[in-house]
Amino acid sequence: MNKKILMKGNEIIAEAAIQAECRFYAGYPITPQNEIPEYMSWRMPEVNGVFIQAESELAAINMVYGASAAGVRAMTSSSSPGISLKQETISYMAGAELPAVIVNIQRGGPGLGNISGSQSDYFQAVKGGGHGDYKMIVLAPYNLQEMWDLTMLAFDKADEYRTPVLILGDGVIGQMMEPFSPTPYARPALPEKTWVLDGCMGREPRVIKSLYMGDGELEMRNMNLQAKYELIKNNEVLFDGYYHEDAEVVVVAFGIAARIALSSVMRLRREGYKVGLFRPVTLFPFPADELSSLSSKDRRFLAVEMNMGQMLEDVKLAVDGKSEVMFYGKPGGSLITPEEMQEVIITTADIEKTTKDVSRILSQHLEKKNLATEALLEELAGADEKKQRNEPVVLMVYVDSREYKELVAKLKGLGETPAPTDELRKDIEESGDMAQRPEKARKAAEGLKRKIPAEQENAARGPSGGTRDARKAEEEKKEDRPEAPRSLAKKERSKEDGKSFGEQAEKAPAKSGETPTSPGKPTAEKALGEPEEDKEAPRKVAILIKIVSTAQVEEALKADMEKKAEPAPARGK
Repeated sequence: MNKKILMKGNEIIAEAAIQAECRFYAGYPITPQNEIPEYMSWRMPEVNGVFIQAESELAAINMVYGASAAGVRAMTSSSSPGISLKQETISYMAGAELPAVIVNIQRGGPGLGNISGSQSDYFQAVKGGGHGDYKMIVLAPYNLQEMWDLTMLAFDKADEYRTPVLILGDGVIGQMMEPFSPTPYARPALPEKTWVLDGCMGREPRVIKSLYMGDGELEMRNMNLQAKYELIKNNEVLFDGYYHEDAEVVVVAFGIAARIALSSVMRLRREGYKVGLFRPVTLFPFPADELSSLSSKDRRFLAVEMNMGQMLEDVKLAVDGKSEVMFYGKPGGSLITPEEMQEVIITTADIEKTTKDVSRILSQHLEKKNLATEALLEELAGADEKKQRNEPVVLMVYVDSREYKELVAKLKGLGETPAPTDELRKDIEESGDMAQRPEKARKAAEGLKRKIPAEQENAARGPSGGTRDARKAEEEKKEDRPEAPRSLAKKERSKEDGKSFGEQAEKAPAKSGETPTSPGKPTAEKALGEPEEDKEAPRKVAILIKIVSTAQVEEALKADMEKKAEPAPARGK
């Protein structure tokens, strides 16, 4: 049986169960899992097993309870609403410590929802969907080979720990077809079932129950169950990882979402992005320690699910604040495409790369020149905390006016330095520290560009800034260009907007009636295009920096450094 064969996901689960010596199945039809009971209806009689189409989901799960109590390997299957109906008896089975395998081929919800594949039953599966403090082992296959392998594993672990085991699939993986290798089942050594109800002739009667009315009995029962769950956590964690050793962004996904994510991650690796994938195979026990070991302040996690953020909670608990955790999901049975996933990952990676690299590049460059720009560096470092998506990162920082000329010279080529306007000054006064108000700063910067009179702009830029007509023609040319896709906006702007990395200056607002040099006395304000260097206490100058492209920053600073490094021409005698 080592040859690959072609089957549908639901049928693979049914055949794997039979190969794993399951001999009792009870179920009730519901899309998108109907191939499982249909397959069992003709396959079970061939192996002298029992198939029952029950009158309801409640009847089916109670029949499984009885078959398990008799010592038979038993299974049921359903889809989201049907699994909800089974929750009471699943809790009874957990309390009575009865092994069984339950399959949930998820569909969109809540309510009757639709019949499309979904992942919205995560909470129900891993937190205990019924009443009481109980858990089930939860396995999440992401391809059809794992449908086969994990179904066999589910029966073994159910018997080993005397607990229900849930296979959490979805309508996509259940309905898809692909080749797989039907590896033969090898039954491991398992504890003898000394608890089964198979007749008490010649021995003491046995009782299987979940009702404990004696003083302290139920508390002790719960403590024993919790000890078992801790044992499962220590021994049964399964996960898989791809390229996460050097990844700056690690996608965390399970089931079909992980399969889609892996395709996108592999494409992006080929394009040079340092991204990886972490895939929990057991959702309970969740691989929290393994995920925690990957977390650091230099790495981001992106939880991707076909729901509105359920596994996300376990990811955040595992990371425990050591890394930023972001989320992308789709509810209601909507499928995430590989292309969509790729754009989401690119956006995450680009934001990380832009903020971190710009901070590094500028800080290294400025430190070499011995500029005392602590405020600038602090704000650049703080850019990592700004949650800007598909928008330039905009920072407002204040530097010593004595440094202003040199700072502008070092950043020459990254943008313009227009004269101040009353509107920008008003925005600064209203918003306070604009370093903490990036959206306000962005709007102020855009308004500044639109409303500065041409004469002031020419004066601020100086002779090398070009004529007004030339700049106007260039701006009109830029407006004619098509807008880049949202998630790729940074990349496209860096290629097309040759010098759109805006650096704009404004005098820091003084409190009413005072100046830095002479408190309490009004003074005339000067344009910041040419700040004076005098012997009095330096003014504080507001610098607005618009970060559009890391590559452009790198290129401009590299050119500046190369120019500085050129040897002076030899002077003739």
